[in-house]
Amino acid sequence: MRSWYGYLVRAEAAQRNPFDGMELPKVRSKVARHLTGGQLQAMLSHAPAFDDACTAIRRGTPTGA
Repeated sequence: MRSWYGYLVRAEAAQRNPFDGMELPKVRSKVARHLTGGQLQAMLSHAPAFDDACTAIRRGTPTGA
C-alpha cells in the first residue's frame, strides 16, 4: 500500500501518502534452505536423460531413439 500511494503522489492522483512516517514491522530473515546430499544426487541422476532429451529436441529427432 505504501508503494501504491507513493505512485499516486508522484502521479499527482493523491496529495499525500498516508503511510509516510508509519513504522514497518521487523521481518525476520529466512534461513537459507539447502538440498541434502541425497536430494542433490537424486537431482543429478536425471541430468543425462534431460540432456539427451534437449539434444534430441534441438536435432528434431524423437526422444528415446
